[in-house]
Amino acid sequence: MNIDYMSDLHLDFYIDPEGNQENYTAKTRAFLQKLLPENLSEVLVLAGDISHFNQQSFDTLHFFSEHYKQIFFVFGNHDYYLISKKQRRKYHETSNEREKELLEMVTALHNVHVLRDFAVFTYNSIRFAGSTSWYPLETFEQQPGYYNPLLTENRLVHIQMYEPIC
Repeated sequence: MNIDYMSDLHLDFYIDPEGNQENYTAKTRAFLQKLLPENLSEVLVLAGDISHFNQQSFDTLHFFSEHYKQIFFVFGNHDYYLISKKQRRKYHETSNEREKELLEMVTALHNVHVLRDFAVFTYNSIRFAGSTSWYPLETFEQQPGYYNPLLTENRLVHIQMYEPIC
């Protein structure tokens, strides 16, 4: 099986999110069209950092879902960023709410699977697994001194720790 791979698109660096949603989505789709390989594989692995905005991330996943039989997506650190006061208010000061919103949006796409917590998903006898970021999120909040306080993540990722459900 051939697999296409993309990561770190950071689309909002190239496409201004201001303006009406229809234009924004059209610009995003036009940009993504240029990224499609000439010969598409059956599967696309999209390994994080699509955009700082969930609607653009969803538009991206939707676009690719129209071109690939199966898509696997892993959240990247930028997919958790709350980059403005408006976003922090919208998501109640926690990146978990941003994650939850995008996960709910993605349920509408039957061929997009989000890889989380190293849970294994089998597609055509091939096992896929993934997890977010380059640090364990529970450690990030429990040991804030462990990470460099100047890291962007310390300013833009806000994790709400939950008690395990037994």
